[in-house]
Amino acid sequence: MLAFPPVVSRAPANCKNDRTRQFAGDCCWRNTMNHSAKLSALAVLTASFFASTSVLAQDASAAHPPIKPPVVHLTHVPPAAVKHLGQGVYINAGNKATTVAGGGFTPVDTALTITCPGASGTCLFQADQFMQVGQGSTSGNQFALCFYVDGVSVNGCFFNGSAPSDGSYVMGGVSQGITVSHGNHTVQTYIYNGGSTYLSSYNFTYRIYKP
Repeated sequence: MLAFPPVVSRAPANCKNDRTRQFAGDCCWRNTMNHSAKLSALAVLTASFFASTSVLAQDASAAHPPIKPPVVHLTHVPPAAVKHLGQGVYINAGNKATTVAGGGFTPVDTALTITCPGASGTCLFQADQFMQVGQGSTSGNQFALCFYVDGVSVNGCFFNGSAPSDGSYVMGGVSQGITVSHGNHTVQTYIYNGGSTYLSSYNFTYRIYKP
């Protein structure tokens, strides 16, 4: 910001320093006019400064216009979510500690019987599945954790990742669910692997919800 020195008016009383008293009024008038001129000059400089600053700001705004977010139009509106209340939680955890050949489905935990309570209605069964695999020697060795209900995969199994080819380990995980009728059902986790894979520790959480 520009700084201007203060303007001080020192018009002497009755202009005593003038040659004659008859010009005293003229002297005071000249001092007053001198003070007004300084104030005017200061106002002009200040206005020029802010005008130049405004021009610079406009130039910067023109060079970098604001980014507008894209407008997205949904062609398919998903159904509204339904509130569910928890009815029970079951946890299967352990260490499989075995090597399986590739190209097949292997059960990891033991089938567990859980119940959708009530004499009618439905429940949501949710499975949070995590498992560590490794000790592979081939690249592209994909694996998938599958959620089975009553002996049938609920979604056909989706790949969760690939076992490392350098002999190390990786943790894969997925959360999936299905709506079932009231009564007893079995839940279980299977794993599919494309090549020979060592199956290590796992933790599967099965949850029951009712709308």
